[in-house]
Amino acid sequence: MTTSAIHARAIDEIDDQLIKLLAQRFAHSRKIGEIKRAAGEPPYDPKRLSSLIERFVMTSVDQGLPGGMAQQLISVILAQVLVERVKGYQTDAAKT
Repeated sequence: MTTSAIHARAIDEIDDQLIKLLAQRFAHSRKIGEIKRAAGEPPYDPKRLSSLIERFVMTSVDQGLPGGMAQQLISVILAQVLVERVKGYQTDAAKT
């Protein structure tokens, strides 16, 4: 196996791990959404979102990644989380 093939295989394995981690993250987020809906709480906390974004970007930069890229990544993830959370609330409202 060539050196580039070894690295390509490693990247594929890392991508698989990233996908599994994202699936776990979304599963936890869905559970939080269910808990918040059941408690009558709003779907998200703006302070928590700000804190999460700041921590994600800072951790990424500490690991040598560009801050702008980290900002884009977390923005995409959180946008999907919010879509799912709001949709859950809309579904509940439609049932009543």
